[in-house]
Amino acid sequence: GAGVGWAISVAVLGMELTDYRPVWLVCVAMLSGGCVFAWLIEETIAPDKNSAGLGSSIEMIDSTKKSLHSLLVLFRNDFFCRWAIFATAICIGMGPMGLLKSFVLSAYDWPQGKFERVQGVAGV
Repeated sequence: GAGVGWAISVAVLGMELTDYRPVWLVCVAMLSGGCVFAWLIEETIAPDKNSAGLGSSIEMIDSTKKSLHSLLVLFRNDFFCRWAIFATAICIGMGPMGLLKSFVLSAYDWPQGKFERVQGVAGV
């Protein structure tokens, strides 16, 4: 799926369009089609006989307390804290990639889409 998306984006960027409205219309149409398809799928899980709709406010408060407790347990886990710090560092490190695209377009006169082709082939 990611490879197909990359190939389509490289093809669209290679067209060097000045008006991207048709591209956005196709994207919205594909999203709408997916939403309609998901909406038409029948529910396969039988409803709980003990449940009365959305539940009472006491049940919702209890559920919220359980969720907050789960978050506290998660944040007390050393592995999760290290993973979160690592993920944040990766995001900070990858942040300048957006600037790199603008740089190569202006400094090296690369056409639109060339950076994406190089990026996809290099696996960055």
